[in-house]
Amino acid sequence: MNAQDLSDLSARLDQVIGAGAAEQTAWLPRLASFDSTRGKEGPCQAWLAGEFEQRGWSVDSFAISEVEIAGKPGASAVVDVDYDKAIQVVAKAGTEGGKGRSLILQGISTWYPPARPNSGTAIPLLPR
Repeated sequence: MNAQDLSDLSARLDQVIGAGAAEQTAWLPRLASFDSTRGKEGPCQAWLAGEFEQRGWSVDSFAISEVEIAGKPGASAVVDVDYDKAIQVVAKAGTEGGKGRSLILQGISTWYPPARPNSGTAIPLLPR
């Protein structure tokens, strides 16, 4: 890719990102408003799968309990989590007929600890 092609690509990306910035910025508080503590991700994952499907992406959703992970690299012991409720969402975008480049996203929505009881601290990511 030559300098002009890179410049054109950069300008197109700036245009697309700029056009969708307000919508995506409004989308993020909704994503962050779900209870995403470990073992309670199901509703967020279901919502995320729907969001990916609305974008026309191929979506696969499954419980971790449906996959044999014991003995795989990185597998760890299950502690206080029902893997029947630990939902994974995988979305694939960008290929026509399986040719060309694609993007695969895995929706992981466990990202913050719950507020400590009686701490007076609000859950950090709730929209205000």
